[in-house]
Amino acid sequence: PSAATPAWREYLKAKVKPRFTDDELMLQLLRAAQKHGGRLSVTQGVIETGVLFGEVERVLQSMVKSNYVYMDNDPATGVIVYVFKEIF
Repeated sequence: PSAATPAWREYLKAKVKPRFTDDELMLQLLRAAQKHGGRLSVTQGVIETGVLFGEVERVLQSMVKSNYVYMDNDPATGVIVYVFKEIF
C-alpha cells in the first residue's frame, strides 16, 4: 500500500511502539521495580517497558542524580541494579 493510504498509516501505528516521555518512563520503571522487590536492572527495565536499553539506562541514571534511586550490584551475578529506596 501507498504511504498515503489510511491502511498504511494504521499498519505503521500498530508496528511502531509509542514513545514515552521521561516522566512516563519513570513511572513505568517504578512499577517494574515494584514487581521486582525494589531492585531493577536495565535489562529488566527494557523487558518491562519495551523501551530500548540506552533510553532506560539514561532515565535510570537521571533518577540516580535526583536521589530517587541508588546503584548497587546484584550479589549473585554482579549485574548493576538500580535500587528504589522507598520500595526496597
